[in-house]
Amino acid sequence: MKIYVISDTHWGHDNMIPYCGRPENFDDILIKNWNKIVKPEDLVIHLGDVIMGQNSAERLPSILATLPGKKALCRGNHDVEKKWGTGTNFMEAGFDFVCDSFVHDNIAFSHCPLTPLPKQNNLNWKKEVDLNIHGHFHNATITKPKNLAEIDERFYDQMYYHANRSKYQLVSIEPDILQPFLLEDVVDTWMSRGGEEE
Repeated sequence: MKIYVISDTHWGHDNMIPYCGRPENFDDILIKNWNKIVKPEDLVIHLGDVIMGQNSAERLPSILATLPGKKALCRGNHDVEKKWGTGTNFMEAGFDFVCDSFVHDNIAFSHCPLTPLPKQNNLNWKKEVDLNIHGHFHNATITKPKNLAEIDERFYDQMYYHANRSKYQLVSIEPDILQPFLLEDVVDTWMSRGGEEE
C-alpha cells in the first residue's frame, strides 16, 4: 500500500483556470492522473477544497466513484458545513474518513496551516509535531495580494506560520502537476529544504 496526498482539487471551479493557470479540462486531467498512479489498495489523503460550482453535492459521488484507493478528507475552507453538513455527507459521497485535521506519525495533516502546531503526547510530556502537511495556497507560493492575505487570517495565524515555516510543507498541484503526490516524496521535499525529524 502506498500513501498519497493531494489538495485543492476544486473540481468544477472554472475560476481556477484564470486564477491558477490550470488548463480548461483540468477536471478530466486530475481524474486521469489519479487513475494512472493510485491503486485500489492505496490511501489518498485529500487536504480539502474538493469541489465547487453548481450541483457539487450531486456531482461529487460520481467523481469519487471513478477514483481508486481509500480516500481520507481533511475538510478545507470551501468544504463548509452550511453547504455540506457534517463529515457524514462527504462519507456518503465516497470518502472513507472525514475530519478537519489529524496527526499520524508525528505529522499533522490539514487544509490550512495549523497555527499553533498541535502537540503530541509522548509518555508524560508534550511536544509539537515535527511537520504539518497542508494545502490552501495555490501556485506553490504563500505570496498573496494584500486582500487575500487578510482573508486567510481567518483560517490561520500568519505570523506564527512564518515564524515556524520550517515545520510546514505545502502540497500544491498548480499549475500543471494536477495529481496526487507520494507522501514519502512530500516528506523528502520537506527534509531537503531543512526540515528536521527528531
